Order: sequence, then C-alpha cells, then structure tokens
Amino acid sequence: MTARQLGIVERIRQKVGDRYLRFVLLPELAIFNATRGPCLDAAGGYEVLNLPSDGWHYTFYEPGENPYDLEETPP
Repeated sequence: MTARQLGIVERIRQKVGDRYLRFVLLPELAIFNATRGPCLDAAGGYEVLNLPSDGWHYTFYEPGENPYDLEETPP
C-alpha cells in the first residue's frame, strides 16, 4: 500500500472505528465495514466507504460472492 492509501484507511478508521473495518486492494483500494462478517456468502454487499456515493447509487463489495471486483447499484 502507498502512504496515501494508508492515510485514507486511517482517516476512515478514525470516523467509523476499526472493529469491522476491512480493505481489499483490487485495481483500486476498497474500504468497507464488514459488520456481517468479512467473507460470509450470505452477507451481501458492503458499501465501499472511500468511493463517492450520490445517495441514489453507491459502489459495493461482495467478499463472499465476488471477491475480485466491485459492483455498483444502478443509478
């Protein structure tokens, strides 16, 4: 990880805590709060905290279903 990426993780950790905070390095860094377990198939998608959301759609990560890519809800 780069120093910039570590800084992003730290800023998010300060805001949401670190009990469930997880991250994955895909083509880009994705930070998520795995409140239902980090790799549980039934957990569904977790909103990616470091990518923008406009309130109507957001980027999410499904570690149990599709651990190699990010998904986006339809606009």
